[in-house]
Amino acid sequence: MIQTPTPTTVRLHETVFLHTLTTDRFKTARLSFYTLFPLDAKHSPAMSLLFDVMGQGSQRYPDTASLNRRLDDLYGTVIRTRGFPWGDHHVLGFTAEMMEDTFLPPADRRMDILGGTMDVLAELILHPRLGSDGLLRSAVVERERRSLCDSIRAMQDHPQTYAESRYHRILYAGEPYALSTMGTVEDVETLTAEDVTDTWRQWLGKARVEIFYVGRADAGTVCRKVREAFFGWAPCGLTLPPMTAHPTPQSLRTCTEERALTQGWLCMGWASGITDSQVGEPGGRERLFAARMLNQLLGDMPSSLLFRHVREEKGLCYDCTSSFDAVKGVLTVLCGTSSAHRAAAEAAIRAQVEALRAGHIREEDLELARASLMNEYRQCTDNPASLEHFWFWRTLRGQTETPEDCLEAVRRVTETQVAEAAACLVPDTLFYLGGGDGCEDTEKDKDEETETETEPWETGEA
Repeated sequence: MIQTPTPTTVRLHETVFLHTLTTDRFKTARLSFYTLFPLDAKHSPAMSLLFDVMGQGSQRYPDTASLNRRLDDLYGTVIRTRGFPWGDHHVLGFTAEMMEDTFLPPADRRMDILGGTMDVLAELILHPRLGSDGLLRSAVVERERRSLCDSIRAMQDHPQTYAESRYHRILYAGEPYALSTMGTVEDVETLTAEDVTDTWRQWLGKARVEIFYVGRADAGTVCRKVREAFFGWAPCGLTLPPMTAHPTPQSLRTCTEERALTQGWLCMGWASGITDSQVGEPGGRERLFAARMLNQLLGDMPSSLLFRHVREEKGLCYDCTSSFDAVKGVLTVLCGTSSAHRAAAEAAIRAQVEALRAGHIREEDLELARASLMNEYRQCTDNPASLEHFWFWRTLRGQTETPEDCLEAVRRVTETQVAEAAACLVPDTLFYLGGGDGCEDTEKDKDEETETETEPWETGEA
């Protein structure tokens, strides 16, 4: 494994930070401009719409045609809008992927693609095109508003995406994490050009910004280019609230939502109380890696227990996987199964979880999980995106462990530690899309408002 570069962090202003990962391994570089703010039912949809609008042009590049011509001049640099939830926070911004100057024809190596891309990003963010009324162009706002509403509706029409989002809202009800980064159709339809312009101006004054660069330029060079492009911009004042772990449930929440589907979707969640915020505590790091190994063993690797026993041996589903949210400490199983097989699939999944809780772990299965998780960490250096992804939340959490450190931690995980992590699992939420009699709480009366909302949640990356 190639030694992974570690980020050099520079505080450019009170709430603006630059993280540079200098490496000569790739022919392309990656520059990401992220703003972070608390997930909020009203502010998040407005911010999502704002960044969609800003991505359509600026004063210097008044439309997408002129913007794309400029990016073509920069050897096909690509700029995309990105938005996703990270625990109780909303992450939103632009990511640019560009050629490294070293690999350009000799005559073009002084064109400074990084500096040019930085200038384009600064144009989109600081100088969006305004109308004669001083507002963001109403025609662009209206077009992007329709597009955002269509995206929200499309999520409801996709069974798997909808099932995951509905489960997510039930599981995290009462927490900011339950909210959609895009909002609801009703939220978005009320936004006007004046609303979005006010959001932009307020954000410029109180932005929390994290800039990540992966490429051949050193930290000093990247810092200088950021200062030149964003000269004079000095946001301040935004303090992010601390991340909170998902609380241990008092009872199992169950919900079935009827929809005519050949294949329904079963979502099952367990709270563990094990989160990445505990790595500095005695034994916290060991518990976290044991939980990650548990997830691999159960359903996150190709030869997982769920795949072998629920899908292959019993034939109860089309797909059955697990995931572990290290911010909230929640283990989730997603299973695509018919209504006829739902009860049997649910029982088979619970049987695998209970076997792990009881410490019934075969050595060969544990070693397969170890190899799978180690392979994930080895792949962190495969491309600029995976390198940025690895360091994103660790840097913001103040953690410095490298992929090499993670590999060593995985090597040390024992069967006993995995069983102890499994013993922490507490059944939390069960949701099924595809047929049934409605929602109920197994131990107490349900909260009607919480259990019957049907607005989608945007699945995002972390």
